Amino acid sequence: MNKLYDDSLKIVNKTCKSLSSLEKQKAALQQDIHNLNAGVVQPLSDVEQREAIREVYQLADVLIQDFRHLEE
Repeated sequence: MNKLYDDSLKIVNKTCKSLSSLEKQKAALQQDIHNLNAGVVQPLSDVEQREAIREVYQLADVLIQDFRHLEE
């Protein structure tokens, strides 16, 4: 019976921690949304800018390949 009780407590604690974590993430996202709506934009670091540009080029390359595939 103690095993069942212990397992139940673990599940409840894990659920509470998950809910707490999700609430923190939600609050951070709400703050980001509020900032964006207010026109507050955080500039990207140099590394983040390079990664974003690389991602755009990769997506463009995939899109071009898809169009070529459709033409064939």
